[in-house]
Amino acid sequence: MLYIYERKIKEWFENRIKTSDLSRIYTAIINADAQAFQDELSELLADTISYFDSHENFYHGFLLGILAAMNGYIVKSNRESGDGRNDIYIMPVSLRKRAVILELKTAESFTDLERKCDKALKQIDTNKYDYDLIQLGYSEVLKYGVAFYRKDCMVKI
Repeated sequence: MLYIYERKIKEWFENRIKTSDLSRIYTAIINADAQAFQDELSELLADTISYFDSHENFYHGFLLGILAAMNGYIVKSNRESGDGRNDIYIMPVSLRKRAVILELKTAESFTDLERKCDKALKQIDTNKYDYDLIQLGYSEVLKYGVAFYRKDCMVKI
């Protein structure tokens, strides 16, 4: 019974995301438009998840699912780089385009979102998560700290 319930929920979620126009979120990420990225992501969260889904691994999978359809980009998760493992890389096929690092955090309250974004950005720099991308030849790497609280989020670059 639980398997059937989980499968139906997954199907509903996948169909909901498939019908969404994700080009705006992709464009916002690549164009370093943190506010548009936040707005689009917040809208998707509000439309698709339950506020009980508040664990970092849930948000990680949610965002990976959204990013999986980015044409011309390779999306990687939990790759070792520098002195640790970042949450998500977005690597363009062309080295002339911007690469992206996303570090995700969950907040204990709405007012904690900004602190968690700052913590994520600091973690990217402290652990040198951009090292592998620079070694591969990407000249520009965007770094995002993304914090979630229930159906809300904050994005900083």
